[in-house]
Amino acid sequence: MTGGDARRPELEEAVVRRLQEAFPIVPRPFHVLASELGAPEAEVLAAARRARAGGRVGPVRAAFSADRTGHSVALVGMGVGEDGLERASEIIAELPHVSSAFEVEGWSYDVWLTVVARTVVEQRTALEQLRIALDASDVVLVMPPDLIVAAPFGVLGASTSTPVHLSREQEFLARLAQSGITLTEHPYAEIARTIAECGYDLDEAWVIETLRGWLGQGVIERVAASGAHERMRLGVAGALRVDDGQVARAGAASSTVQGVRWCFVRRGSGGHRELSVLVGGSTMAEAAERLQAFARAIGCDAPVQPRAVRTVKDVAPTLFIRGAS
Repeated sequence: MTGGDARRPELEEAVVRRLQEAFPIVPRPFHVLASELGAPEAEVLAAARRARAGGRVGPVRAAFSADRTGHSVALVGMGVGEDGLERASEIIAELPHVSSAFEVEGWSYDVWLTVVARTVVEQRTALEQLRIALDASDVVLVMPPDLIVAAPFGVLGASTSTPVHLSREQEFLARLAQSGITLTEHPYAEIARTIAECGYDLDEAWVIETLRGWLGQGVIERVAASGAHERMRLGVAGALRVDDGQVARAGAASSTVQGVRWCFVRRGSGGHRELSVLVGGSTMAEAAERLQAFARAIGCDAPVQPRAVRTVKDVAPTLFIRGAS
């Protein structure tokens, strides 16, 4: 086989790794990748398409900073009960403000959701819709600074920069870039055509310049493909009794221990501080070991009782929702 039909497993492996590192913001990104990998552009593009079609790699997206775009991230715990879990799964799957939801076995708040919104009104409206739709018996809302880490946003509140204001055409570009960049020879020209069809007189150069500017300003954290493994399938959660010093080390620990999806601090039933952590892994045993590693990283030597976690929803967050205030 020749040209774009050539199938070289080692090339496809290299393309998958490179797409997950960073996707070039240039008129012909696959030409750049081909030059780096020492292969024809058509072969590199074909390898990327095969990897995407085969589920080896996720879509290429722009990952936006919640802090820099003025979004707030909250973790919501709800007491849904065993009878309501199946119905809850169906409802949660359709809610755009919810990027992840996990069922924690044995916790009174048995469903935990990550909710991302632009304004306080939007956030509270989404929470009330959730509570009513899921018929939740009890609800707890956790926000920064108590919410320390929430994947994929990392340590929350770390940015000290003022949120940027985006124009209508910039928000349109943001929606397109976060929904997925097409694997074509000129992907940014395709984005520009879509924007132009909606009445904005903008071209490929504007798209590239804007995306590059956002990357430099920290509005975009990265443009890359997500890994096919990034959706959490297996995980455990645990609660650790902690002091102020251990809480202060939680953000750094989440960066060194793989698989931490969220952690937050609150008062336990006895009035002591308690750090709740959810960690994923390729197996339950690996997830449980990572939970213990997190505890050791913050200086907590006591054994942690792991609770099994089931993934209800785990998708890339949608920061710019059409029609949102």
